[in-house]
Amino acid sequence: MAKLAIIGAGHAGVEAAAVAAASGVEVDLFSNEGVLPYFRPRLIAVACGQAEADTIAIRKAEWYEQRGIKVHLNSEVTSFDPATRTLVGNGFGGRYDAVVLSCGSLPLQPRIEGAGAEFPFTVLWNMRNAMALRGKIVNGTRLLVIGGGVLGVEAALRAAEVGACPVVVEMQPRLLRTALCATTAAVLTEQIIAAGVEVRCGRSVQRFRLLASGNVVATLDNGDEIEVELVVFSIGAAPNRKLSQAAGLQTDRGVVVDDFLQTSWAGVFAAGDLAQYHGGVSRCAVRDATMQGKSAAANAVAFINGSEMTPYVPPKPMMMMKVGSVEAYALGEVDVTDDEVAVRLDDGSVRRICRMLVRRGDDVVGVQMVGSRDGFDEACEKWSGK
Repeated sequence: MAKLAIIGAGHAGVEAAAVAAASGVEVDLFSNEGVLPYFRPRLIAVACGQAEADTIAIRKAEWYEQRGIKVHLNSEVTSFDPATRTLVGNGFGGRYDAVVLSCGSLPLQPRIEGAGAEFPFTVLWNMRNAMALRGKIVNGTRLLVIGGGVLGVEAALRAAEVGACPVVVEMQPRLLRTALCATTAAVLTEQIIAAGVEVRCGRSVQRFRLLASGNVVATLDNGDEIEVELVVFSIGAAPNRKLSQAAGLQTDRGVVVDDFLQTSWAGVFAAGDLAQYHGGVSRCAVRDATMQGKSAAANAVAFINGSEMTPYVPPKPMMMMKVGSVEAYALGEVDVTDDEVAVRLDDGSVRRICRMLVRRGDDVVGVQMVGSRDGFDEACEKWSGK
């Protein structure tokens, strides 16, 4: 039986495993973590005690067993030869007929004065991070979240739900800068503040000072000081290219792939945050990762069988966020340029709700909704993709 190795067990890796196994290929799924693959957006719920670790698994153990997928936990692949598709790891190795790289990305961490080894900061990127925070984000905890993107906002909202006192500091002039325009972002910010989150946009942390109590004082660029007990960095991520670069694959911001998600070496494919498709890398979205995982696996099976591969068709680049009553959805164009016009779909009479289209002539080039997704799917159908 032909064998496929999938390196990385996030959303892309799990979907790739499902497709390949259904095609009759023997699948080895390698993970450097000690737990079954899980929904990463739910990590903050685990950290805040709102969910147990085992409840956020993408699939239960029986699901893999029933499909003959061999999941190798605590199994980091340290090197591989793309010419022979041979893998080497901590105590294992083997040769495969095809390989799918789904190594994901690594969180960025800012270099800020005073952030030393004893400093109580973390990222919230894997189960180990979540479990380290568990029991620390509780009623009254003063928490600083650096970064006002989707993950940072979700972390702050979850913390507020358990009674913590979160502050979000975002250097951009508004939250979710890459998804929402000034109008919709302002409505979202009002929702977030009402949920118990303090928001500081257009500000950056210049330095930290560790107090004898163990608390930290963060000094902002305007001189304001914020004393907190915990700091969470959420300023984005970069593709984890280490293994691919060492193997000699063509890399840029990520691992460069063609229309079939195949890398510069035949029989080696990439999916998820790692893949650089048509010059761009994934937005760390579950939806994108799962679609790429399915496509990469289908083409890996086609490569093994010597059959025709199918070009990857990207999904619409949507942003969707919902935590409690706070929700935002977006597709396409963010800012309204001189040749575009914003069209409100609601009459503005309901506070903290804004539903709008961005039009360029007759084309719908953007959809943004905050506080309600009423009509979002229908509006997205009209999106021109331009």
